[in-house]
Amino acid sequence: MAKRKSSNKIRFTAVLLILTGLVAYAVYMNRDTFMGGRQPAKEIFSFETEKHYRFEKLGKSIIALGNDGMTCVSSSGKTQWNIERKMQNPCIETAQGNIIIFDRNGKDIALYSGENLIWEKKTEQPIITAKVNARGYTAVVTYEIGYKGMIEILNAKGEPVYLWRLGEDYVIDVDISPDCRYFAAATLNTEGEKLSSKITVVDIDGERIAGETTREDSLIINLKYQPSGNIVALGEGELVGVSSRGAAKWAVSFEGRALTGFELPYGTDCVVVFEGSRNNSVVEVYSRDGAKTGEYVSESEITSMDVSQKYIAVAENKNISLLNLKGRVLNKAVSQREVKDIILLPGKEIIAAEKNSVRKIDL
Repeated sequence: MAKRKSSNKIRFTAVLLILTGLVAYAVYMNRDTFMGGRQPAKEIFSFETEKHYRFEKLGKSIIALGNDGMTCVSSSGKTQWNIERKMQNPCIETAQGNIIIFDRNGKDIALYSGENLIWEKKTEQPIITAKVNARGYTAVVTYEIGYKGMIEILNAKGEPVYLWRLGEDYVIDVDISPDCRYFAAATLNTEGEKLSSKITVVDIDGERIAGETTREDSLIINLKYQPSGNIVALGEGELVGVSSRGAAKWAVSFEGRALTGFELPYGTDCVVVFEGSRNNSVVEVYSRDGAKTGEYVSESEITSMDVSQKYIAVAENKNISLLNLKGRVLNKAVSQREVKDIILLPGKEIIAAEKNSVRKIDL
């Protein structure tokens, strides 16, 4: 009897070990599902590998812009509309329902409200960049013969309301105030011993410079108006707050750290990404008053990032993390392939663009 009990015990232990091994193997093979918050991704859009797309969010949908036109797809994968328009180097900017698309270094530009064409035009000289605001006013920056550049402001109908030719400085970026009364331009002067950037605020109706600030030994690369009328300016080495009349209010130095990514959203905190010390990245969050409010240190290099009103989504190769604006991890997921671009929609929906497909991940 004692031997039988020992034998039964050995058999039971052996069976238990086998079952444990099988369960462990099943968990390993389905680790993306079993690990907290990680779910299989649903494909909502696919394209040929050799084609290149730019992706932008529009409400709860995404726009895929390619050389042949743009397609609007819902987060569930339903094609809402498609517009054919050929461009060599297509670029897109959105503000609420307004969509401006232009051919960088080409001459075609058009404004849409959803799928409806509002206006289209050909510029005389190649386009450098363009911005649109929520009311449909558009700033178009072009090259200009005999000048360093030209800024043209168009109203919601595409009619010119202001024109500025610059003879000394190159135009790097531009943005239009929410009330459409002002625009701000980031320009670069290279004639001195050190380069310097200037942030100039222009009164459109008064046709005059309302104010400006100069940033010595700095390259300002991006501007974003905020609901208050103030401006957040991003440089390669600093983040600067500028008043509605062009005066510098605050500045945050990056202290020589290498900037690898950024988002300057409208109406919420600014997010910048720096190169880390161990092949990783450091995310820092700043309020619109220049106060540091959050930080996240990644395990590996962050390849893409997006920001909504309350959350941050970051991609590290295949790994995706959802953060709050304090930098705390709320959830994680894994994409099937390396993530090339990431889009964060309302309701914590994450859209991951891979090599030849776009997938939705619910968190």
